Amino acid sequence: MTRLLLAIDEQWPSRPDCPWVLLGADGQPLSEGHSEPRHWPAAAACEVILTGPQCLWLEVPLPRGARRDLPRLLAYALEDRLLKDPDTQHLTVSHRRPADDGERDLAGVLVIARDRLRNLVAQLAAIGRPPRRVLAEVQTAPAGTNGWQLSLSASAAILRSGPNSGMAIDSDILTPLLAQQAATSRAANTAPNHIEVHCAPGTTAPDPEGLQTETGIPVQTGSPYLWWQG
Repeated sequence: MTRLLLAIDEQWPSRPDCPWVLLGADGQPLSEGHSEPRHWPAAAACEVILTGPQCLWLEVPLPRGARRDLPRLLAYALEDRLLKDPDTQHLTVSHRRPADDGERDLAGVLVIARDRLRNLVAQLAAIGRPPRRVLAEVQTAPAGTNGWQLSLSASAAILRSGPNSGMAIDSDILTPLLAQQAATSRAANTAPNHIEVHCAPGTTAPDPEGLQTETGIPVQTGSPYLWWQG
């Protein structure tokens, strides 16, 4: 079965062109490009990666309760973490793990504006490309267990501090934001032992020595960032 993966940014569909990759049954690319929908290749299924800051990935404490109470508990837990009313957001639980107090869980929650998601799916369905699933780049970019993974592309910078966390960073002020994040982590005694940088083809990598000086964390070069591999 062939799958068409679309990397859709916050400007789509007002700016209708986007990167795409056509994957074969073995998960390897058959073709790839950057074009408007009329030039997308035929495929058995369509999947979407929402790039950059369209999605937040937060981890919040939740009391243990019945499944039917989950929407109410999530809305309450997120009330002080979001600029907009949680009721206007589409919330997806990515994981749950026991909190240190043993009485609650820590829940990972992917957050996207409900209207944005609804309109995007409707637009794709209207052009005959209904998505089988929609994922967030903050969740699919490379992640590791013993260091931060920084993935850079033309559209976004994604920082993964672990398998259950990810955030989009403004590429224009990348270094000061990473330095601030590193200082916060050191204060919490959770600083990583290194930062591994993955650059998409054609993307200019930051100066490793300068980044290491500003963050105080060793910087190393990782494999190229291919947005569709996640």
